[in-house]
Amino acid sequence: MSKTKVRTALVCASSKGLGLASAHALADDGHQIIICSRDEERLKNVALTLQRPGSPKPLYFASDLSRPDQIPKLLKSIYSAVESIDILVNNVGGPPPSAAANTDYQSWVYGFEQLFLSSVLMSQNVLGHMKQNNWGRIITITSLSVVEPIEHLVVSTSSIQSVLNL
Repeated sequence: MSKTKVRTALVCASSKGLGLASAHALADDGHQIIICSRDEERLKNVALTLQRPGSPKPLYFASDLSRPDQIPKLLKSIYSAVESIDILVNNVGGPPPSAAANTDYQSWVYGFEQLFLSSVLMSQNVLGHMKQNNWGRIITITSLSVVEPIEHLVVSTSSIQSVLNL
């Protein structure tokens, strides 16, 4: 009987919330887990909770995905540790609440980079390996605002609607 390949799963913004829950579910299924978020100390502690008997040791990398310039650095570090990413879970926190009438230009730019560009850049990067391996999954965690706009979350709602069109 042949041994099943261990798939590598990168879960973004995985030190708490839905990202953490996703990382645990994938770890329970026996995947090699890679987690990232801004808080390295928290990541270190979370990685310990993701270790499963017989599975590879979880890896963690501190990175701020709301800054597009950090994404290539993050991926370079990850690819120096693993051959490919088989499963990508795009996930980031949302921008602060605001209404359209009083949202400044920089808040729009930040929200777009945080919610839309991070998903695009991460997805584009892993697609090549997934195609080469003839297997891959990209999951993007968003918000209830994809179904119904949420008052005073105009930047988040607008950016998340863009993600749906990827």
